[in-house]
Amino acid sequence: MKEESEEFERTETNESGATPLPRVSIKPASLVPGDPLTVTLAEAPHTEYEHLQVDVVKAGVPNPSMAMGTGTHPELLENGDASIRLNTSSLGPGFYEIALVRLHSPKMDEIPERVDYIGGRDFPRQVFEVSATNEGPKDMEAVLETVIQLEEEIERRFNTPVDLTEAPDRAAVEYWAFVFLKDVLLGTPMRFETFQIVPTGSGLEGGDELRFVNRFLTEDTTTGLVFHQDEAEINRARQSNPVAALYFPALLAPDAETALAYCTEQADTLLLALSLSRDAGGVAFDVVMGSKATGQATRYTLPKSYVGNLLTGGLSGEKAEQVGTYVDGLKQSPFDRFLVGLYRQARRERSPSFQYVRFWQILELMADSQNFDPSDILLDDAGEPILEQGQPKAIRGSVAKVFALLKMESLGSSDQNWERVNVSFALRSAVAHFGGLDQYELLSRAGTRDWARKGLEEIRKSGSVDQYLRQLREDVKLLLMRRLVRAAEKRGQEASRAEG
Repeated sequence: MKEESEEFERTETNESGATPLPRVSIKPASLVPGDPLTVTLAEAPHTEYEHLQVDVVKAGVPNPSMAMGTGTHPELLENGDASIRLNTSSLGPGFYEIALVRLHSPKMDEIPERVDYIGGRDFPRQVFEVSATNEGPKDMEAVLETVIQLEEEIERRFNTPVDLTEAPDRAAVEYWAFVFLKDVLLGTPMRFETFQIVPTGSGLEGGDELRFVNRFLTEDTTTGLVFHQDEAEINRARQSNPVAALYFPALLAPDAETALAYCTEQADTLLLALSLSRDAGGVAFDVVMGSKATGQATRYTLPKSYVGNLLTGGLSGEKAEQVGTYVDGLKQSPFDRFLVGLYRQARRERSPSFQYVRFWQILELMADSQNFDPSDILLDDAGEPILEQGQPKAIRGSVAKVFALLKMESLGSSDQNWERVNVSFALRSAVAHFGGLDQYELLSRAGTRDWARKGLEEIRKSGSVDQYLRQLREDVKLLLMRRLVRAAEKRGQEASRAEG
């Protein structure tokens, strides 16, 4: 079941605690991009507010997401209704729905700051279709019927069992499963091809740590101390250890072990994608799997080594389309899975010094995968050769390859990149060979020592803000994102050709 966010809660507007339900209507129900869409609000306290806001979401898709939001002073019609016109030029072909109608900026102090009305709850669903070309007028009922058919097909496909049997005549059992992820703060349900993210709104209470402390104090010391968690401490622990669940509705497998392996593999792929999309991830710790035939369920505790090192941190503003694209790209390329796994480990690295080693490794691997011709000359943005000691520099060595990669991807300018790449490599070398950034004087090459010295001086001038490491991290992240998007597009093109 899809939960409504707190942002969309309806605000009460009278002493009885009930908000009068409005009438919301739109016209037309079909249009082309740029055609105005008129939204009319009736039987609502709109005269008491300055602004009327309308939020439009995509409809008939697995993950309805915000498509457009508009807020303005409404036009008051002769019959007392309020009306606004939406500019649809930013909308591509597809189906859309009015998700929220909000009144805000009250004219008087004694009334609520806003009144929210949710489509499908507080007023009948208002949907419309945007077409690339004018296909003639359509009525609301026809458009709504098409949207409902799309939604029913999405549900049917989502609940169709994933066939994990290797032979069609092999006996199989249908399972359902939940995979639980910790250190993943998600507030938006996301549906993918075979599973769905279910935000829990809660987390682990940290009881294991407290039980260990109490057992140690009572069994291994003479203190006689025992501590108890109060409600505030439990709530803090839940917030610090958020949990999300993955729901697999139907898995057709010869045995539970096969279904379990599939679920953990999908969870690992998702966690890799989340490590890129929001610089955060988590770890799968439990799986609950049930047989639809017997009604019995089993809990599996996953070993900590299941997904290796993962990112930590909060998430906000998740986009299912973005995460889904990364998942598709990761499925396409084992090498990209390896690279994103390295990125995930690098983001967890606490030492800024060793982050230079980890992130440079990823950048260097991506540059090596381009197979640049070592006889080619390195060129700047103007097409002029990059000179080193007065001679044109060929694309040989880590620095030249990484510079060529950034130039190929149009990231930054030549001057900026040449400095950043040389400084990052020099600092990485000081750490990799001698254990610390401040050990750069031990480097054998004078040029590398000079670049390291320059970098550290710039860092000190900026108040110890390491702009080189920050840019190195962002370059790696962006390049990985682009790789996954390209891989996902390739996968989609191959699927289209196969269907054709």
